[in-house]
This record gives sequence, structure tokens and C-alpha cells, in this order.
Amino acid sequence: MQNGIDNYQGEDLIIITGAPGTRWSASIQSITSHPDINLSDQTDDRTYERTASYEDGKKAGIGWHRGVYFGPCHEFGKTFDNLEAWTKEELLLEFKKAFSDWETGIKIVKSHWFAYGLDHLKKCFPKAKIIAYYLPDELCLRWWQVVGGFDIEYPHYDWYETNERMLQQIKIENACSIKFAAETGAKFKRYKSLADLHTDLGLDPSQVSYTDVWDRDPKIQTLAEQLGDGDWDLDTSEGRDAYTKHMLDDRTKATMTMVYNPDVEYTDHIINQNLIDSTVKVINKYGRK
Repeated sequence: MQNGIDNYQGEDLIIITGAPGTRWSASIQSITSHPDINLSDQTDDRTYERTASYEDGKKAGIGWHRGVYFGPCHEFGKTFDNLEAWTKEELLLEFKKAFSDWETGIKIVKSHWFAYGLDHLKKCFPKAKIIAYYLPDELCLRWWQVVGGFDIEYPHYDWYETNERMLQQIKIENACSIKFAAETGAKFKRYKSLADLHTDLGLDPSQVSYTDVWDRDPKIQTLAEQLGDGDWDLDTSEGRDAYTKHMLDDRTKATMTMVYNPDVEYTDHIINQNLIDSTVKVINKYGRK
């Protein structure tokens, strides 16, 4: 068992973070349309969405929360606000608890609190893909409140305590994600399609079956009925596939996404390593002990 943990480097992990309100959950659900993604952390009690009313009288479900979210006040990762205190072995064992079938496919592990320890996670699992999501701070707060704010039933936001502290932590979490991107050379971008995002994650987009996604996720069907506008022939498999692809692409481009893939060599760093090294050298020479 110990040798297995020692040798494990996260090659079948996608580690995901995003501040509350980055609209990350919808993008994550789009990613899970790929058949290689393990869905065994998804259960009926690990879901949330609410119905919103639009000015034209239409209604639609917003919030697309599925599967385990790690962090304080949750089933798993209750002290992930102190992530660096967790060893690689402890993290892996905690991740495994969330899945009824760990051995199959690629596992997505997600937490708002991962933002504070991205370097630690990268060190523990050097072959894992890492995704961070971003929207401007105030916009994050506003979207989180639209989805339900502290009334969101899942995941849980008790740790943030107040709207004021929520905004404060959103700023910190966004800054941590930007810092990680700057130091690794991975870029935030607005993906125009789910296929592009899957490709950057090393997943073959041609393997996605829109029919399977339509059949297994009732929210796709509900949104089609609520927001379809009659532009989609939902009585045909072609029409349903076209609508499903449209919806997954639409949710993918609703936010800014950074993908760090350890199989990619990043050369265009925002902060040049020589600048970092020279600054550290000056700090060590002149800094107070």
C-alpha cells in the first residue's frame, strides 16, 4: 500500500479550484461529459441548483453543482483551509474517500480552498492536471449571490461567514490562482468550445457522446425545454445532440479558465525565472534576519 502511494503522482487526477462565483461548476460539468471522467463521487445528495426567473417570463435552473466539493464544513477535507499541513499520503487517502470506485478513469477533485495551496498540490501530485477559474472579484460575489449566496444548500459556505468576508476571500483566492498561472506560465483564457478544453486536458473530444450526456443529465433536458427558443428540433436525435453540444460549449466559455498540464512545456512566463532568482538573491543579501 505504501509503495503504491509513494509511486503515485496524480497521473489520473484533475485538480480544480475557483473562487465562489467564478461559474466553475457549470464548466466542470461540461468537462465530465467525457467518458474517461470518473463520476462515482456524484450522488443525489451532492447536488444543487435553483430556479431563476428572467424578465421575459422564462424560468431556468441556475447552479450546476454535482459531486464532492472538498473543504471546511464538508464531508471531506474539513481542514483544507490549512492544506499545506496535509501530506501527500493524507491528501490521497482523503481524495479516495469521495469516490465509490477510485480505480476507474480520471478523477476530478475540486475545492475553493485548493487555491491557497496550488504549489503544494503540484508538488504532491506532479503529473496531475490543474485547472483554476477566474472572474473579476465583484462579479464573482454578485454571481454567487444570484445562485443563492449563503442559502446555497450545496456546497457549503459557512466558513466565509459574511458577505464582506466572502469578498475578501474571493480576492485572495483569485490572486492565488493568478500567481500560480504567472509562475508556471499557464494562461487564463476564454475557451470557445468544450472540445478545446478537453484537448488541453489531454482528452480526445471525439469520444464525447452528446446522446449519453442528454440521457444521463436531466438538467440538459430541462434547460432545453426552458431556454430552447424553438431553435432546436428536440424530437430528433440530431437536434438533441446539437442542443447538448451548444449548452456544453456555452457553459465552457462562461468563465476564464487556466489549464496547467505537466505534459506541456510552458516558456512564455509572465514572471521570468531570472527576475525571481535575482530578487531572491537581493532579499537574501539585504533582508533583515
